[in-house]
Amino acid sequence: MAACKNSTKPATLLIPQGTFRTGQTLFAGPCTSPKPITVEVIGTLTATSDLSEYYSPEWINFLSVDELVLKGSGVFDGKGTTSWPYNDCKKTGDNCAPLPSNLKFDKVNNSIVKDITSLNSKEFHFHLHGCSNVSFNNLTITAPGNSPNTDGMHISS
Repeated sequence: MAACKNSTKPATLLIPQGTFRTGQTLFAGPCTSPKPITVEVIGTLTATSDLSEYYSPEWINFLSVDELVLKGSGVFDGKGTTSWPYNDCKKTGDNCAPLPSNLKFDKVNNSIVKDITSLNSKEFHFHLHGCSNVSFNNLTITAPGNSPNTDGMHISS
């Protein structure tokens, strides 16, 4: 994320009102700009439905970003309904290929996620890996009851 490496002021990335389709996205630190690093989502981000476009099992990934603030009234729409038929975990058990999570926080520390909506994730809505001191407030997580393995939060170390 160039904004967090080349600024003398705290950086803000704004996703404005509207609907925007995006493929797999990586926001990678470490950030050298003054903290916090803010991502404000007001619009709707929709994931690509083509599973061949994902090189790893997450759609939006925040990696090694400390003091992140992810906020806004926006929606992360994973378009899971198109991918759920490819979830073969009930048949193959531990050998199944994971589908992309909506949002992954990988080695993110001292951060806040608030007021956002995760809709129809292909798999986990929020995946936290190796994180510390991350708070989640006022989230909306929505998927139908028959969606496979769409855990609200998955935490791993």
